[in-house]
Amino acid sequence: MKAIGHNLYELYVIYSKYDHFGFLYFEVMNAEKELKNDRIAAAINLFVNHFANLCDLLQRVTPGNETVDRIYLLSRDYLDAKQKEKNH
Repeated sequence: MKAIGHNLYELYVIYSKYDHFGFLYFEVMNAEKELKNDRIAAAINLFVNHFANLCDLLQRVTPGNETVDRIYLLSRDYLDAKQKEKNH
């Protein structure tokens, strides 16, 4: 009985996850072009911001890792440039 409940719960989680993204996709696809572009730009900025935070943490754990350092600097430079654009 426990296994059946677990399997049903897993199916529900998968369905609700994809159903939720289906609704979001439909809403985004039917939005006005300007609103879509604004949302996409905001999402990209958030992804880069989270990525920069992750790289910052990786730098603390793996100091001297050139790959992490380089990627962190790229993401930080992107965010700095976007902030300057926003202020002008």
